[in-house]
Amino acid sequence: MKAGKAHTQVQSLSPKPLISFNWLLWLVRGILVGLVIGPVMYLLVSMIHYVSEFRTGHPVLILLIPAGAVSTAWLFQKTGAYLRQGTNLAIEKINERILASLRVSNIPFSNHRQTTKGVALSPKVIPLMFVNTAITHLTGASGGKEGAGVQIGTAIAGIMNWIEQKLRAKIGRQAEKSDRLDITGIWLITGAGAAFGALFNAPMAGTWFGLRFASPRITRTEAFLPCMAGSFTASIISEALGNQPIALAGPMESVAFGLSPLLLVCMAGVIFGLLSLAFCTIVQIFKHFIAKLSQNYLLRALYSSLMLLACTGILYLATGSFDYNGLSLSLFTAAAQGHTTWLDPVAKLLLTALTITAGFSGGEIIPLMVIGATTGSLLAPLFGLPVSMMTVFGAIGTLSGGTKLPLVCFLLSLELFGFENPTLLFAVCIFGCICSGRTGIYESQRDPLAYQDNLSVSYSEE
Repeated sequence: MKAGKAHTQVQSLSPKPLISFNWLLWLVRGILVGLVIGPVMYLLVSMIHYVSEFRTGHPVLILLIPAGAVSTAWLFQKTGAYLRQGTNLAIEKINERILASLRVSNIPFSNHRQTTKGVALSPKVIPLMFVNTAITHLTGASGGKEGAGVQIGTAIAGIMNWIEQKLRAKIGRQAEKSDRLDITGIWLITGAGAAFGALFNAPMAGTWFGLRFASPRITRTEAFLPCMAGSFTASIISEALGNQPIALAGPMESVAFGLSPLLLVCMAGVIFGLLSLAFCTIVQIFKHFIAKLSQNYLLRALYSSLMLLACTGILYLATGSFDYNGLSLSLFTAAAQGHTTWLDPVAKLLLTALTITAGFSGGEIIPLMVIGATTGSLLAPLFGLPVSMMTVFGAIGTLSGGTKLPLVCFLLSLELFGFENPTLLFAVCIFGCICSGRTGIYESQRDPLAYQDNLSVSYSEE
């Protein structure tokens, strides 16, 4: 008996392996996700570029905005009306599994009226997002690219998860089960992070975007390794294929850190946060207004797109250009050089809000960055700060308020624009997020102010 007890004690004190098979398995999964998503994101970005160039060479295509909106609405309705929720669909599916895995029942499931509980992410999202995003940029609607990319990335990861489970069943190995490890959720998080990283060639920002975009207050540490592997792999492939992210014409100007610049930057962050709040509020106002006009989804798309076309025509008569349509990256470049007017942020905000109301696909991140960049450029002389620095701070501060992801935006700026003024940049991200209220561009994102506990889960051994 004594010998048996002694043997049991020795066994219980034996050290665990430094690297578990579970970690290696998720590392491989993340790399595989990145290998698939990287080229797909490059195809998406290339498609947007060529379609936008074709529309620029044939500006008469702007007149097709109403036809594009109605076509997009019809495609969503015929393919799956629930897919119209866009990135919010992926967010709700991730949050649904978070609550199930953590058994948190006292937190509201979502502030979004339409629940997707029980609805699976469909592979139909992939071709649908390519087609609808092409329609957006072909007609000149003011859309982005990251919303479509994240939806495609999560759909691809969902397919890979399904394939793995089928292979496990075929070879007779039981699917993974754990009380705390959310297998499907980790796949979706990895897909979202890989897509975001590849779109912007920003693997650090992509990693933290995947981990936090669905629930900014929930740290999914069990998904860190695959999400990082997927984001870095996809970014490397996308960049190697030739994807060109947003960039300044030259190096960003810097200022010496001190109390005075810090106070000025914090004040600017407050303005950027309020700008983000104004953007999200205007979008909601437009949506409610259009919803009151008609219950028919095609008529709603038609009415809002006619308003978008009318505003586009008025802006063309006033400025002689269509710079406010599409991605509007030319406005970002001009803002960094100090060539911005007060009309730029107002016009871009208006067209983007109408684009979202009309139901076009693409995303809001790049338009929101352009709105913030032009605003920051206008504020630079008033604050006595360099124009290029305030352009970047405006873009990132406004984005931080819209996404409720200050750390992601901070890393995104470092990877896109360099490591100048990191302390001041971090302050802008924080104040932009805090002063934007609870409204963000992701309606189904779990409200970071709705509860107090910062939940965290970690790897579970198989």
